[in-house]
Amino acid sequence: MKKRTEAARSRVAMERSLMILPLLATDLSRADRKALMEKTARDNGLSVRTLQRYLKKYRKENIEGLKPKATKDRARKAISEEVLSKAIELRLELPSRSVKDIIYIMETNSVIARGEVKRPTLQNYLQEAGYGLSQMKRYVPSMGQNAARRFQMSHRMKLVQADIKYGPYIYRNGRKTTRVYWIGWIDDYSRFVLGGKFYETQEEKNVVDSLQDVIRKYGIMDALLCDNGSQYIGKHLHAMCRNLGIRIKHLVPLNAAGKGKIERLNRDVDHFSQECNLMKCGSLEEINAYFITWLEKKHQDSPHSSLEEGKSPRTVFDEDVTHPLVHVPEELIREAPYVEELRTVRNGCVSVDGIKFEVPDSGLDGRPVTVRWGCRKPDEVTVRKDGFSSVTAKRQVITEHVDYKRRITAAAELERRRAASSGSSLLQAQRRDFESEHPDSQRFSQAHPLSETTDTVIDGTATAVIKFSVMEKEENK
Repeated sequence: MKKRTEAARSRVAMERSLMILPLLATDLSRADRKALMEKTARDNGLSVRTLQRYLKKYRKENIEGLKPKATKDRARKAISEEVLSKAIELRLELPSRSVKDIIYIMETNSVIARGEVKRPTLQNYLQEAGYGLSQMKRYVPSMGQNAARRFQMSHRMKLVQADIKYGPYIYRNGRKTTRVYWIGWIDDYSRFVLGGKFYETQEEKNVVDSLQDVIRKYGIMDALLCDNGSQYIGKHLHAMCRNLGIRIKHLVPLNAAGKGKIERLNRDVDHFSQECNLMKCGSLEEINAYFITWLEKKHQDSPHSSLEEGKSPRTVFDEDVTHPLVHVPEELIREAPYVEELRTVRNGCVSVDGIKFEVPDSGLDGRPVTVRWGCRKPDEVTVRKDGFSSVTAKRQVITEHVDYKRRITAAAELERRRAASSGSSLLQAQRRDFESEHPDSQRFSQAHPLSETTDTVIDGTATAVIKFSVMEKEENK
């Protein structure tokens, strides 16, 4: 409740004076005055005792006596200075910390008894002292929101909103070392958080891993709603959704309000990250352990103002028994993100995402093949070709050793077939063709080798060259 201004107090005094004005008439009998006072009290929702108090104050102080007291004059007795100082200390420690969280911390630390201090009361005190949330925003980055029409699905698992959020830091030796990222999934109908986990990177493989955990626990959803980040447009996530029958929807760029439910949750995750940084966690496992307990206490079982009758997200999710969860076998979940694409084996290798994999000798060199691999950078891929057995290609390792005598299977097969050939050659074919076209010619039949030979060197190899002497018939005559 905000502190009343002087203009507001004067306005209330004027309304009260108009209300009691008929009672100030001097010509009323005692009975008429009593009846009029009861009617005025009934019409304005007040007691007769309150009207009598207004009349007394008006006669004593005139219209000034009808002004309500300032808020600070009434509230000073509610909270001790010690409690207020502790609340201010907690607010200064983390300027974005909510009043509800401040009260919870003081209750768990036995500074106050449970239920002793109410949120509006402490909020008024902090505002009057200059430490209200609106006054502390200079310490918190401001974020604007675009207007968007509200919507809500008709049942659970019909639409799941997804997002990635910057998280806390991992501390080593008291210093920040690595910032982690939160990957979350929330049910649009119930606001129930299906999955939320911190990872050291925000790569597509971690998005797929997190979604697989959600499907294992709660089954497949009808559709996913996400932004246009590289993690959500990757081939592996789309392959997974396609194989499991999940539609994936992408928002218009710069329209975060379109998935406002998880964006609202992100604000709470921000608060968790700030609190977690105060703990200076030394590992990712420790951060995730804190997050699990925080999520259960803060969100899953807490009443939600946007849900019917202020129910908690878990209650709404569990009560929707008309739409049972659809679970799928573990093998299908594990194999769903795999991608298959066409490649050509060149020099005994195939390339996947810029990485070369050596294909075993199987006669596939130069042939188009189907390559299958998972979302994590693989050490091996599966290569398939109709009419051939499937083979596993391992990542190519370049070393100094070279096996010069090694040949791929296709070259060895070609050599085997060459050894079993008929022995015919191009020159012999050309000579037979020439003789069939010139039957009268004896040009090549009278070629006689000379007695002498000469040696020459071609490409470093000594070769004997035999000189032929062609004797034509006219010369012999």
